[in-house]
Amino acid sequence: MSGTAPHSFGSFKEFVEEVVLPRHASNPLDIRLDGQPTGGNRDVAGIFWHAGRQWKVHSDIHYDRLLVACKAIEAGVGDPFIEQSAPRGNSLDLIPELRRQIRSPRKYLYV
Repeated sequence: MSGTAPHSFGSFKEFVEEVVLPRHASNPLDIRLDGQPTGGNRDVAGIFWHAGRQWKVHSDIHYDRLLVACKAIEAGVGDPFIEQSAPRGNSLDLIPELRRQIRSPRKYLYV
């Protein structure tokens, strides 16, 4: 994934449809975009626009978080994200209702 500039998408849903779903279909046993079970990976898988800003999605993000957010958008839940302070600026996290659908107490949504 490194070595090429990541594509910028007009929305989170576009990013999921064009990057996440095809990659997950090709590698259904992977839990993360980079195919690794653990460890950090700051490579950028893609960039999308949300709430008037561009957001980077790192390759170590777990599929389940992305898919839960996309399903919420498709179901008409509205904005699946909340913006939070992070050590390197701001980040997006799932809203509490969606976080409860994820079994891990860890964030793992590095957007």
